[in-house]
Amino acid sequence: MFVKPTPAPIARRPAIPVYAIGRANRCPDCHSEAFTVGRITAECGGCGLPLPIVSFRRVS
Repeated sequence: MFVKPTPAPIARRPAIPVYAIGRANRCPDCHSEAFTVGRITAECGGCGLPLPIVSFRRVS
């Protein structure tokens, strides 16, 4: 009798909310789309939650 091995469970890390430049962004707390963007963080206009800014660049 052959027993198929089961894969080991993968540890999942929680997603880190960020403000992505050039994409549609929503606040993870209040779901607002209005942000005040600074040099390092973007602050939600609805609840004031600061999110770090990231830029996704494509390597060609």
